Amino acid sequence: MRKSGIRNRIFFSFVGVCLILAIPLSATEEFRAKLLNKAGLFSERMINIRIKIESYTTPDEIKELQKIIAEEGSLAFMNTFRKINKGAINFLSARGLNLRILAAVTNPTEKGREIMLVTERQSWDTETTIRIDSHYLYMVMVLNIDEKGKGNGKLYKGAEFSLGGKKLLEITDAHPPMPLHGVRQRK
Repeated sequence: MRKSGIRNRIFFSFVGVCLILAIPLSATEEFRAKLLNKAGLFSERMINIRIKIESYTTPDEIKELQKIIAEEGSLAFMNTFRKINKGAINFLSARGLNLRILAAVTNPTEKGREIMLVTERQSWDTETTIRIDSHYLYMVMVLNIDEKGKGNGKLYKGAEFSLGGKKLLEITDAHPPMPLHGVRQRK
């Protein structure tokens, strides 16, 4: 009886230490940015964006997605990829569109880090309709953040990317990017 009590204490102590160490890995990050909108006469000229990252894509998740595309094909990959939820990008405009983040990867740079976010391709303003073809199914947002949590970024309205490799996620083809201004991390 006494040995099982000691084993239980050791086990629960171990679980507690693991939970304490895991909290920083799952911490939510929030960023703000501004997008200069050139869509039309009646649309908002500057759209505020809130980016909330719940978790980052791990190398194991990338390997699993690569395995699915290799063994089951692109349709199975797209169905699996669309179910992933790594956070949300909120366009704080009259339409108020929320895009679910399907992949979020962070890479260190000389002055800070680069964050790449992938969402399904959609129109975020009321005056623009986009034609989604099989070539550009996703939107990619790239944030360049310095050590102080400030920087700039780019929004690729239509993009294709590859998984794996040196950066885990790389843009392979895209429409010309739209610049994001005033990117800053919220505490």
